[in-house]
Order: sequence, then C-alpha cells, then structure tokens
Amino acid sequence: MSGGVDSSVAAALLVQAGYDCAGVSMELLGKCEDAEVVCSQLHIPHFSLDLHEEFTQRVIEPFATGYASGSTPNPCISCNRHLKFGLLLQWANQEGFDSLATGHYARILDGRLLRAKDREKDQSYVLYALSEEQLRMLRFPLGEFSKDEVRQLALDMGLASANKPESQDICFIPEGDYASFIEDYLQQNAPEKLPGPGNIVAVDGTVVGTHGGIHHFTIGQRRGLGVVGAEPYYVKDINADSASVFISTNEERGGHTALINEVNIISPGTLTDGQSLTAKHRYRGREHPAKFFLQSDNTIKIVFEDMQPDLTKGQALVLYDEDCVLGGGTIVGTL
Repeated sequence: MSGGVDSSVAAALLVQAGYDCAGVSMELLGKCEDAEVVCSQLHIPHFSLDLHEEFTQRVIEPFATGYASGSTPNPCISCNRHLKFGLLLQWANQEGFDSLATGHYARILDGRLLRAKDREKDQSYVLYALSEEQLRMLRFPLGEFSKDEVRQLALDMGLASANKPESQDICFIPEGDYASFIEDYLQQNAPEKLPGPGNIVAVDGTVVGTHGGIHHFTIGQRRGLGVVGAEPYYVKDINADSASVFISTNEERGGHTALINEVNIISPGTLTDGQSLTAKHRYRGREHPAKFFLQSDNTIKIVFEDMQPDLTKGQALVLYDEDCVLGGGTIVGTL
C-alpha cells in the first residue's frame, strides 16, 4: 500500500468481501504514513518493508546509467519486476499469505493477464513481466472499475486517501527534471559514467549544433533541441559512443522493426514464429498490428505493419492478443 487512493480502495474492497487482510508498504523513499492511517480505518494490521537499498540498486541506478548510455528505461517496470512482484511477493509467501493484491488497473482471468475495463487507466503494459506462477497469487481488485468509480468508492467509504492527488511522474524525480537528477546521481556514485558534451547531427551527417550530454534526450523528443529549421526536428537516434544526438524531420523518422531482449512470455507456447498480434511500445501509446519472429540468439524481432516514429531503446514492447497480454521485452535495437 502506497497510501494512494488506488491501493487504499483495493484493500477496502477485499475487507468488504470478507477477506482476512493486512496492508504492507514498501519503504522506498520514506515512510508510508498515509497507508498506516488507511489500515487503521480498515482495522487491519500494517507492515513496512525497508527496501531503500534494493530500490536504489534495482531501479534508480539502472535508470541513471540507462540514460547515460543512450536508452530510455522505464523505472516502474523495474520496480514491479524486482521489488513489488519480486521481493514483496517473496515476503508475502514467507509470511503465509495466500494472495498479494495491488491497486493496478488490470485483470486476471483463468490465469491470463488482461487489460483493465478502463482503457484510459489500463496498466497491463507495466505488468508484462509477470509469470503464470505469479499471476496465480495476485489479485487486482480495481480491474473492473474506472478511476472515477474508484475515487467515488473512496469518498463513500470515507477513506483518508479519497482526495489525495494522483501521482503523475516518476516517484523519485518529483519535479520531473530527469537530466539534473541523473547528473547528481552519477556525480555522487559513478562520475566516470556521466555523459559529456557532443554534437547534434542531421540525418545527412551534417553537424547542426552541440549539446551538454545525451542524458538530456530521448527518441521522439521535439522540445529543447536548440536547432531551428523550416520544419520541426525530432530526436531520431542517440549514439553514446560518439556522444551524438541524431535529429530528423517527421518524414525522416521512424522504423518498422524492433528487436527486444529480456523477454518474458507469460504462457510459453502461446506464440509461434510469424504470428500476427498487436504490440505497444509506449505506456500511453496504443497497440499496433505486428508480427512476432524468434531470432537465433533468443532475441525477438517485432515487425510492425505501419511505420512507428518513436521506437525507443530501453522502453518496453508489450505483446497483446486482443485484451490478453502475451508478454514482452526491452527494446535493444530498431530498424
């Protein structure tokens, strides 16, 4: 329990349904005092797990070093994989709990992970790394509700978190200033990895500007390039070895193919070479028709029917069959 409205309502719904519940919070950046208050309201015990060190090692460090190497990691997926559905799930097992419930907007049906009823809030994208074994122990009580319905339930129940604003950005970067955070973190912990200045290069190889470090950029970025042209420019690629940021016009950007590794297929055997499916490569993006191809090095090639303008190294690419999440992986190359 984070102390937010979603996890609070998830707990309250289970208590109402007659389950013997306890609340547990991962202490990542500080104590979850709001979660303690809600548990007190629900008359259930509250536990805290101090995971500051693990959070730094498994989430913050890969985020900072990923940006420094030219990729754009998703820290929420790392947190889910290693902490929430890793260490926290292990703790629940060791303590003898039958299930672990969270406030994610997703559904589980017959051992399958499905998108939430509320497509605007659907969080199945960040859950693709779950296994069949993990799904058997998980519950997502909010999967059939919209965000407005959840907020109203919290108000009706009188929960202390009912009017708590929704978090909009990465939890450990409250101001949303990624570059400054990365600089501060690397200067303190790995100064040799801090990116230096480099060139901004057009697709024809012409140097059109300079920059203060590749950690200021991500694929598809339009603002803050410092380059003026007849048409808007976008970041097309980033090369950490040469400290180069490549830009292009809208017509020159994009590709049809993504290569992914760190692959998780939720139900092995459900995918065949050349299978048609849909794939999503941005959390707030939509699914696009594509085909699945297994490579000899155990990476997967996803070939989209249409040009994708912002295929980004480090981001997750998640595979769907209608509402069902088949699995996914991390983008490591594009064509």
